[in-house]
Amino acid sequence: MATPNWFRQQLIDAHNKQRTHLYRITGDLSPELVERKVSDEERSPDILSVLRHIGNSETYWFHKNGNDLLPPIRTGGFEEVVDHLERVTEAMVEMIRSCPDEELRVVSPREERGPSISWCVLRTVQHGIYHAGQIAKMRHMMSAPSLEVDDAPWSAAVDAPTRIIGDLLDESWK
Repeated sequence: MATPNWFRQQLIDAHNKQRTHLYRITGDLSPELVERKVSDEERSPDILSVLRHIGNSETYWFHKNGNDLLPPIRTGGFEEVVDHLERVTEAMVEMIRSCPDEELRVVSPREERGPSISWCVLRTVQHGIYHAGQIAKMRHMMSAPSLEVDDAPWSAAVDAPTRIIGDLLDESWK
């Protein structure tokens, strides 16, 4: 049954699965590879800038909700950015656990009182998955070591939002 606590846990699980996949894609890379430019694009020329963008987008959407997780990170190397991502996760999980039940309704930024916390989580999970794919392609472009084939973290991350939607639809059709 879809209770507020069930939904809170689903949101936390979806975020954590996205992070597991992201860390799998980047965890074996050296700081040199993470900072190697693979594009002339001004805003995302390297993996580090994409990782920074993921964390800053999460802080941005929660700020739009009226909750500041952490300040954005503008500088710093690989370790600092990963530390920032981990602290964002901790703050986000605490926010999900303690938010009022009304914040669990999926309310987009276009609607009155939007965006809701649940919308912010679902949006940033999808955003992180998208950019993990971009990072995987960047790895290939720079001839980084190949990852061992393991689709489980990717599938779990991609399927988490769909599972939430499916479970909620199943519940509403009962």
